[in-house]
Amino acid sequence: MNFRYGEEQLLVRDTVRDFVRTRIVPNADAWNEAGEFPLALLPELATLGLTGLAVPAEYGGAALDSVSIALVMEELGAHNSLCIGHLLVAASDEQKERWLPPLARGDHLGCWALTEPSSGSDAAAVQSRARCDGDAYVISGTKQFITNGGLAGFAVVLAATGERTLTAFGIARGTTGFRAGRREEKMGLHASDTTQLILAGCRVPAGDRIGAEGTAFDDVKKVLDRGRIGIAALATGLGRASVEIATRYAKERTQFGRPIAEFEMIQWKLAKARTELDAARLLVHRAAALADAGRPFSNAASKAKLYASEAATRAADASLQVLGGYGYLRDFAVERHLRDARLMEIGEGTSEVQRIVIARDLLRASLAATATGDLVARARAGDKRSLARLVSVVENDDPGAAEILRTLYADTGRAQVVGVTGPPGGGKSTLVNNLAGAYRERSSRVAVVAVDPSSPFSGGAILGDRIRMRERFLDEGIFIRSMASRGHAGGLARATARVVNVLDALGTDVVLVETVGVGQEEVDVIGVADTVCLVTVPGLGDDIQAIKAGILEIADVLVVNKADRPGADETVRDLAQMLSLAKDHPWKPPIIRTSARSGEGTRELVDAIEKHRAWSAGSGEQVRRRRAAARVEVEALLRE
Repeated sequence: MNFRYGEEQLLVRDTVRDFVRTRIVPNADAWNEAGEFPLALLPELATLGLTGLAVPAEYGGAALDSVSIALVMEELGAHNSLCIGHLLVAASDEQKERWLPPLARGDHLGCWALTEPSSGSDAAAVQSRARCDGDAYVISGTKQFITNGGLAGFAVVLAATGERTLTAFGIARGTTGFRAGRREEKMGLHASDTTQLILAGCRVPAGDRIGAEGTAFDDVKKVLDRGRIGIAALATGLGRASVEIATRYAKERTQFGRPIAEFEMIQWKLAKARTELDAARLLVHRAAALADAGRPFSNAASKAKLYASEAATRAADASLQVLGGYGYLRDFAVERHLRDARLMEIGEGTSEVQRIVIARDLLRASLAATATGDLVARARAGDKRSLARLVSVVENDDPGAAEILRTLYADTGRAQVVGVTGPPGGGKSTLVNNLAGAYRERSSRVAVVAVDPSSPFSGGAILGDRIRMRERFLDEGIFIRSMASRGHAGGLARATARVVNVLDALGTDVVLVETVGVGQEEVDVIGVADTVCLVTVPGLGDDIQAIKAGILEIADVLVVNKADRPGADETVRDLAQMLSLAKDHPWKPPIIRTSARSGEGTRELVDAIEKHRAWSAGSGEQVRRRRAAARVEVEALLRE
């Protein structure tokens, strides 16, 4: 985990900090008393890129990452992500071209209208209705607590188009039937415009519908997740500003002949507040970093919002107490910070809602862990259905996959893993069938993992285990798994390694990993194997293909299959010559002739694999390979 910010991030933060100190702090009390948003400041905000922080450069925005935006929010004490955020999440390219540039330039403000008099935390219960009428929608209803509602030149409005189904619309100021309603008188944030929005038969073109009809609730959740990071950063900034005022005051204020900063109780208040705010910032930036990395961050955003908002209120309250009677006066900004911070526990999901989100995620994870434990226990007892389910969860990276791997990982490293690879048509499936039978005679549990990285459909791997290995399928001591491509080969390679780890940890003695095709993809996939068998066939030029693919160099055992065909001697000779030209290597791969159909050579192949296993264990090669694979897997598990 890197706790250092980039140079550009620090430059953005410091630039905004200087702007706040010179242009906002000196005027904040006056704006607050006037109860008006300083529209005259908008061009300056736009010049600094503060009106389009997350907007991509092609639409005239600053294109900042989420961590940078969090740094800005903490300094600026303002939050503008919801309207623009919804457009970034759900608007079409054409809509973005129309609506984002004016917002990013600061031509006008935007607002986001979700909440209504009768629907707050239950966002899907909105009463505003949008009725399709030809090539337009007619919207009627009232929106409540809309920030910038009386000032915005553009609004994203959410209305119901069915029972608990939301649809979003972009509506410009001045549209017939659309106007600002009553301006709210609030406890804090007096300079922030908060109004009702009235929609009375407002006709909106169908082309201004944002996203598909009835699907906006999912977009709303995404918008709020990012918005909660912003609110949490804003709250952290309010709390920090309060503590900075209280700290300066405590060093200057003298009682009983010395500064009150020397009194332990004052120090405790300041230390606790600052510690909680630093912790809040870490939660905020963790959520932002997860968002930047494209990883799930909803739960992290809720934790950041919950903790930062409540920490800010505690910090402002403690700071006011440090100032005593003066803290209660408007001469100091602390009382304003306390009133402003209180909204952070309400807006964009109350603290109660955040606790629900966090608890649900916690309980879901706990239930998954319990189910995982039961599944693992049944698989350990030899239940093949449970083993198949575990393998499926891991292979598909379903919920609970990381928990399964963390549970089992300590028990890995016991199975013998044999990789069998080579070109299509080489008879590998039949050869693996023979190997499975041979190892089953000496081992209680054998697994076959047939991998086909070259086909997105049911290719050779599927046919190999279901047809050629049908005689093994009913053997309780043999587990067979087919894996075909579900994405890029690197993802398949990782899934294969994880499936092998599961089989290893659950007591499999020998795992045979069969791959199909020739290429770098195989080099990645068979990286899980202790011993790699490269299969070639006479007369097809497979040896040349193997060299071109670069996998001859990693072969531990060379197999000339279908050795009863003409040309087998020539293939053996060519391979021997190629090995003689290779760089010195402490292990010289043996060349084994087999005939998979008749089973000839299977015993000799097993003996060769066992000899390599003994050499690898004695030379340290096995440890080196397993450590390399373990490092990759442990790092992945820690990230998850």
